[in-house]
Amino acid sequence: MYFLNVVFHTKDGMREAYLEKIESLGIDRKVREEKGCIKYDYYFAEKDKNELLLVEMWETKEDQQLHIEQEHMKLLRSFKDDYVLSTDLKAFKM
Repeated sequence: MYFLNVVFHTKDGMREAYLEKIESLGIDRKVREEKGCIKYDYYFAEKDKNELLLVEMWETKEDQQLHIEQEHMKLLRSFKDDYVLSTDLKAFKM
């Protein structure tokens, strides 16, 4: 399995709006329907109101690499900078 922890550092007060935009466009649902997707869930940080954690779990790294080329991910990238200042990524395999 291939895991990713993605931490989004959003613009002040934009954390919830970013997630709402993703959900309103069905991007999260589409990702969960992709081949090899086991988990794709967002979590709010308790201590930082501008931090959003995305936990991804994929059957293989190849599945995750195909995921980032999907049309709904291109759509997400088209508005991400409106909400997010920076992103930290940690990947690992089990």
